[in-house]
Amino acid sequence: MKIRHTLLSLFLSLFMVAQAAAQPEKIISKHEADMMFSLNHTGWEAYARQMTQPPKWQMRLTPHKTGTSFAVFDSKTGVGLTVQPLFANETDPPAIIVIGSWYTGGRLRITPASIADIERAARADLGPDYSVEAASAQLPGVDDIPGIELKVTRRK
Repeated sequence: MKIRHTLLSLFLSLFMVAQAAAQPEKIISKHEADMMFSLNHTGWEAYARQMTQPPKWQMRLTPHKTGTSFAVFDSKTGVGLTVQPLFANETDPPAIIVIGSWYTGGRLRITPASIADIERAARADLGPDYSVEAASAQLPGVDDIPGIELKVTRRK
């Protein structure tokens, strides 16, 4: 598949550039959203199995009925990223894609204003084809890792 590493590479590139520039984090681009919403459940599963993590990052794939989620985490920086598509069936694109950015040890101060900035930036990047909701969150199963989750849906 041509899209083999593209999604993870794009996510991480945007993520690291935003971190370095101390700007509102760009979590997903329109190109990435278009690609993810073009896949059905089977296509996503095949794509997820081809993903690889950057050097020294840990990666975990977690199978779910609604679609395999993947997570990458850099223990050196305390930063992580998760992507969870939610498929209603095998043939349609995902109904929702949940993207999380996670920060250990207070690495990022998550405030209502920073969440609103990230949501506003995602809406501007994705345009009118997508609906975006951002919220603070805790990494499932890990109490001390706060983050921000974006829920992205494609408008019909």
